[in-house]
Amino acid sequence: PQSRILHAVAAMTAAVAVAILAVFAALDLCKFWISEIMGTGEVWLLQQDVKALRHSVASAVTPRSQEHRTAQARLLRDKEATLLSKQTPPLRRALFYSHYLSLVKGLCGGLITLQLWGEPLFSVQRESVWPLGRWLAAPHGKQWEAGAVAV
Repeated sequence: PQSRILHAVAAMTAAVAVAILAVFAALDLCKFWISEIMGTGEVWLLQQDVKALRHSVASAVTPRSQEHRTAQARLLRDKEATLLSKQTPPLRRALFYSHYLSLVKGLCGGLITLQLWGEPLFSVQRESVWPLGRWLAAPHGKQWEAGAVAV
């Protein structure tokens, strides 16, 4: 029967949903464009390798890890030299923009969450979700009776 099937009824207008999607898609496209054009993805991976190797070389305390320390130190020097040769001013600027685009995306998500905090984003029939009512009603689930999920 229809009462058992989950029917989501949009409470948020379609224009708002499309605008939110467009903002996040534009931010992701900008990050992708910066990564593809400037090659920041490769440099970021190289930075992570250097960071991990530095930690590995610095924390070599057991006899077995001491044996590998010289090889890791040599690999670390090679990767640091490669990283230094790739870090040009335009690439550093691209890494800066890419990092702060992530911050802007997080801020947009936070602002959207705060703006829509008190409004239900969708509603469902009580019969469809009664076992999950309190979990779906978070953070207000303790105040509501079981199954009271914006229906």
